[in-house]
Amino acid sequence: MSGGTGRKNIKKLNQGHGIFSEFRVRFIVCWFFVFRSKILVSLRTKNKKRINKKRFLIQGIFLIMPEMPIKAAIARPTVVRGVALAVLLMMGLLLRLWIATSPGFEWDVGTNQGWAKSAVLLGLAQSYTEQLDGNMLPNYPPFSLILFGSIGHVYYAGWGDDFAAHPTAFRLLIKLPAILTDLGTALLFYFLLKRWRSRSAGLLAAAIFTFHPAVLYESAYWGQTDSIFTFFMTAALGLFAGGWMVAAGALIALALFTKVQTVMLGLFFLIISLLAGWKNFVKVCAGALPVAFLVLFPYWLGGNLQAAINVMADSVGYYSIVSSASYNLWWTVLSDSAGTIQDTELLFGIISYRHLGFLLFFLANIYVTALFWKRWRPFRPGRAAFFTLFAAAGFLAYTFFFVSTQMHERYLFPFVALGFPMAFINRKGALLYTAVSLLFLSNLMGWLPWTSIDRTLFSTFPTLDVLIAVCQLFAYIAVARYLFALERKILPPAKQDRISAWIHARLHHLRRWCKMPTRMPLKRWAEVLK
Repeated sequence: MSGGTGRKNIKKLNQGHGIFSEFRVRFIVCWFFVFRSKILVSLRTKNKKRINKKRFLIQGIFLIMPEMPIKAAIARPTVVRGVALAVLLMMGLLLRLWIATSPGFEWDVGTNQGWAKSAVLLGLAQSYTEQLDGNMLPNYPPFSLILFGSIGHVYYAGWGDDFAAHPTAFRLLIKLPAILTDLGTALLFYFLLKRWRSRSAGLLAAAIFTFHPAVLYESAYWGQTDSIFTFFMTAALGLFAGGWMVAAGALIALALFTKVQTVMLGLFFLIISLLAGWKNFVKVCAGALPVAFLVLFPYWLGGNLQAAINVMADSVGYYSIVSSASYNLWWTVLSDSAGTIQDTELLFGIISYRHLGFLLFFLANIYVTALFWKRWRPFRPGRAAFFTLFAAAGFLAYTFFFVSTQMHERYLFPFVALGFPMAFINRKGALLYTAVSLLFLSNLMGWLPWTSIDRTLFSTFPTLDVLIAVCQLFAYIAVARYLFALERKILPPAKQDRISAWIHARLHHLRRWCKMPTRMPLKRWAEVLK
């Protein structure tokens, strides 16, 4: 070996490429002294104070030494990912603020502004029964009105009580909660996918959701607030998947007090909480009850608690039509007339449209429970549990939009978040998620055009809305089949508990019994019965 080659090998060892690298030598020496000090303490019973001081000193010195190369090795990619994430979120915020200056859907934005103004000038509780300037009475739950009132107070502190003096500033402020929760959901998916998939998947998820066209369209351009309660639902489900039951219960309750459409996960959350065990169910309830008290407390102080509760109770039937511009199952069958037919009318003289929607949605809950209950009972945090929880929740959000009556075009927004992890399972999941997202964006543009291109398309092809609804039908069937394949083929098999093993054994004997020939000798029957 030449001298140059030897020097190169020594340099590699010093840089940490060999078995006896500087880092590993430090690490070995450190733990040698740590264990030596522990042995000394255990053997010498006399003068323990002096030995303990010596042990802690040695441990402190030598534990700091290996921390230096560890931090140096970890710091670079961590800092790069942190900077990339911060840049993504900042770019998303600037893009949203630029889009938010547009009028959007003026009726929705103006109504929200009126609620904010009345909450400031009349009081939070009083604004449920009285509105200024002839504005519509609030039909949103109590926490939504608290958010609008907070925005109104911010405007009042900065620009005074003339809410019409600065329309652009007021429009940006009223859209700000939805914009911030959009970015919060992107940040949430960064941490969730980083934990349950990989670091690169977390960063990619944050980037995709930050610049998701449908998300940008609804929150920043349209001015709707569906992203707020969707953020709470997504966070609740992510915390449940990680075993944080109390926090999950608190956030699912906050979602319900933000938008009543949270009932799409009501039965599902009840089922998974019960399957997780009675202790976890109690934890979920313990997190939800304080949130309910804190949200309703201001209205109780204002003497208008009953009005706030009535708004939530009367949500079903508020828009009593089969479909309000949502290209779902009913739009596929009834076309434009779905927007004029009352959902209380009987279908074939047997059942009303509303009750049929309830029945189909209930069957969807049974379907996902029958598919995944083995993975949720008893509940153990893990990758399979995370992906099955979000896949089931996304499917239920899709079902709620597709089969329920009184649906608006934007009520598919929760699927955009809850179904998002499905895109990181495999290629088919990504394709299905992309297809549903594009159909949702097309539905939004069918009601509120964004550019001259989509405006021209819908005016040139009058039946384009029915075509989108038919595509929704095929996409829904594909998602339902994908969930079945996810449990049976994609994910590793779940461990069976004693009850399911007993059921499988009985079913096996039943199958054998059904396959028996009708005519069999008595001796053969006796052998089988044994």
